[in-house]
Amino acid sequence: MPTRDELYRTHRDWPLRAVVRGSFALLDARDRRRFRLIVLAQAATGLLDLAGVVLLGLVIVGLGSIATGSGLPDWLLGLPFTDPLVETADAATFGLVLAALAAALLIGKSVINALMARGMNRSLAGAASRASARATGRMLAASPLELSRNSSQWTLLALTNGMTAATITIPSSIAVMITESVTLVLLAAVLVLVDPIVTLIAFAYFILIALALHRWLGRTALNAGRAATNADIASHDLVRDALGTHRETSTLGRTEDYGRRITAIRTRACERRATLFTNAALPRYAMEVALIMGGVLVAGTLLLTTSPQETLGTLILFVIAGSRMMPSFMRLVASALQAQSARAAAATALELLENLPFPSAQNRQESARIPDDLGRAVGAPGDIRFDSVSYAYPGGSGRALHQVSFNIRSGDFVAVVGSSGAGKTTLVDVMLGLLSPDSGSVKIGNYSPANHTALWPGRLAYVPQDVYLVPGSIRENVALAIDPAKVDDQAVRRALELAQLDRFLMQQRDGLDTIVGENGVRLSGGQRQRVGLARALYSRPTVLILDEATSSLDAQTEDDVATAIRSLGAQMTRVTVAHRLATVQRADHVICLDRGRMVAQGSFSEVRAQFPEFAEQARLLGL
Repeated sequence: MPTRDELYRTHRDWPLRAVVRGSFALLDARDRRRFRLIVLAQAATGLLDLAGVVLLGLVIVGLGSIATGSGLPDWLLGLPFTDPLVETADAATFGLVLAALAAALLIGKSVINALMARGMNRSLAGAASRASARATGRMLAASPLELSRNSSQWTLLALTNGMTAATITIPSSIAVMITESVTLVLLAAVLVLVDPIVTLIAFAYFILIALALHRWLGRTALNAGRAATNADIASHDLVRDALGTHRETSTLGRTEDYGRRITAIRTRACERRATLFTNAALPRYAMEVALIMGGVLVAGTLLLTTSPQETLGTLILFVIAGSRMMPSFMRLVASALQAQSARAAAATALELLENLPFPSAQNRQESARIPDDLGRAVGAPGDIRFDSVSYAYPGGSGRALHQVSFNIRSGDFVAVVGSSGAGKTTLVDVMLGLLSPDSGSVKIGNYSPANHTALWPGRLAYVPQDVYLVPGSIRENVALAIDPAKVDDQAVRRALELAQLDRFLMQQRDGLDTIVGENGVRLSGGQRQRVGLARALYSRPTVLILDEATSSLDAQTEDDVATAIRSLGAQMTRVTVAHRLATVQRADHVICLDRGRMVAQGSFSEVRAQFPEFAEQARLLGL
């Protein structure tokens, strides 16, 4: 079993390349195609940058020529788009018009990029929604064993923050890195034609600055993102524990201990978040300083080696090239850091999905064999058959169930008994379809439990020993997960009556709208169990499985509930995991387990005769 600390973090380090590959694998083929098209369009807008820089270069060349008194160069005057300007304007107007065109192109590029960024974000939001829906479906289809590998809070953050990081943050960061890289390459291609030496110096200079920033801040961003994610999971778990054990910790005087631990973890998380925010801002300031220092170095070098006029032109070119490169380099570094900081959160989602299996081929084949015309018009079967069923938990020392076989007739009341660790809960989970047997088969009628549920939703019902109640109304808890507009209040009241909660309901001013509080905090233990029983009875099941579901009831209420359920007679097969032999004595059929094996079955008296330990327990209780 994983330790508590292991429940809070991913179990292996995910390289950024693996996270990026896994993130794009979460998107479906249509979303990946749309992503590529938008990135291609964004990269194409770099041509507008290219045209803008070319025009600015022409302006600089023209102004430089005018400043030296030589007039506009013949090659500039000979360009096709300059003919109308040369005929109607002087040199100053000529330069002004070119500068305006350059500004229009650069502004247009920014506007188009903003619109495309909006389109990208909307596209990724839709893709994230669809990917999250698929992930949630796989999570809900997983077995309790598969979900128990991690804490509920780890799973929660993986499906929320983790999926957001994997399907939005990582792809959007990659998109920015691609488009800015293309923009820089196009800028380099043009600037090299104007002045290759200054261009190469500027690019080499800014590339070194960007690499240094990424090397310096990248590891910090990764560690801070990982620490913040782990701290979020741990603090959420501690808050849940503190609320769940509030009565005990208050009585024991330990509430301050929880407070100190939660404060320490939240402080650590906030510090890491502050580091991430600082990292996001640093590239901008570093690039601004780099541009100023680069300009000073270029100016100083040129003044020592060339004339002031040449120095001015080259310096202006460096500043313009740097001012166009700098935003791209800033976004490039910021996106790389954003991807690093999101890496840990995205890894939680990828690891969760890596450990959640897709529906088995066997289940898909069985589903394919279900007749299309079979529906609710045909009564849901209630007979249950186990045929040589064996099951071993992964990593366990032995089999939890070993060659278990029995038949339960429709309408029977069956009790499953055995000491702790005998395999009762495993048998129930296999019967419900939550665990798939390693060998043998389980059939309800002629269908596997999963297909029985698919054909007749709600006709196989389960009441756990510890009932979880959602923090809503009694109606919401009985008609669990059903659209409020489709809830049948009459069926809710009928289920509550069978569960012996009708008197309690009559005493409540709000009736079915009575709020039960988080996990039923406003109800007694017995009332919570009866709400769970009413939840199972709401859908009129043909098979009802109870795992010590009446353990919190007083003797009279338990007897009343048992009588009400027995009154359903042949309408319902009832299987109960029982420790109270008084309950077992009323069963039509008893199944006795010991260390995963079925050691006896039959009536109460037959099992007592077959299994001495059971007979001794009955004798001590006077049964």
